[in-house]
Amino acid sequence: MTEKSLAYARENRANRPLIEAILQKAAEGKGVTHREAAVLLECELEDLNQRMFTLAKQIKEKIYGNRIVMFAPLYLSNYCVNGCVYCPYHAKNKHISTLFVAIAPITTNKINNTLTNPNDILSSPSLS
Repeated sequence: MTEKSLAYARENRANRPLIEAILQKAAEGKGVTHREAAVLLECELEDLNQRMFTLAKQIKEKIYGNRIVMFAPLYLSNYCVNGCVYCPYHAKNKHISTLFVAIAPITTNKINNTLTNPNDILSSPSLS
């Protein structure tokens, strides 16, 4: 998230019309941008925070029902173009060699579950 987005969120943490509009957008299932999410996270209006929590629960139950859903990323390589600070594979990490896997030509050998095209895997620190 950029400094501009964080500053925008701090500036609008008590902007009731804006926060209500973002919540309405979420309620309609239209999703929110990272900047809008930052505003919601910075919100200092307690009644809107409670509304946000209630809405989040409603959206979660509409999508997933009364169950817990967990997602586990499946990494086929450690090459990444993103900058997620929690992940060691982020693009700005120059301390690891990256492994780029060309997805299209990879197939699985049905007999022994091995890659049939291992030459399509390239390893280079310059790819990150």
